[in-house]
Amino acid sequence: MNMPPHAERGAATKIPTSVQKSIPIDEIYADGTWRSGEVYSQMWSVSDINYAMQSDDKKQDILAKMGRIYSNIPTDCWAQLCIVSQRMDEISFERDVLYHRANDGLDAYRVERNRLMKAYAKEIGNVKQQKYLILSTNKQNSKGCPRTAESGTAEYAGRVVQHWLQSLCAG
Repeated sequence: MNMPPHAERGAATKIPTSVQKSIPIDEIYADGTWRSGEVYSQMWSVSDINYAMQSDDKKQDILAKMGRIYSNIPTDCWAQLCIVSQRMDEISFERDVLYHRANDGLDAYRVERNRLMKAYAKEIGNVKQQKYLILSTNKQNSKGCPRTAESGTAEYAGRVVQHWLQSLCAG
């Protein structure tokens, strides 16, 4: 029977012993840029925007800001938006998301905010999402993209993306 060389009987197969060891990252630099083969990448966490609870004008503003982020990515780079969804358990939701009473005269506001957050959580099916923007290039000296520690970091793209992400999530 013809088998590929890596599948031949007796051939040693290297099986990763953890998730981290299964990710093909060759080098990580001090600024957070990583290299996988000839591809250099950097990732930013994107805060939850709570889009559903925004006014129509605010939704349009959010979409316009997102469009500016994507349209200003250099042409020799590519972007990925990674969304990780996981179901929230009730205990974690109450501990990590809801405000707790402080007996400081503002508890009525906390109760109202918690009521809105519970209604919103029910509406989205108690799913929590973490979002990440990953900017990559296969050129070490590409202006505005992640590159090796020797040739500099993602100063331009990093500052632009971080500024836009902060303004997108702040408003």
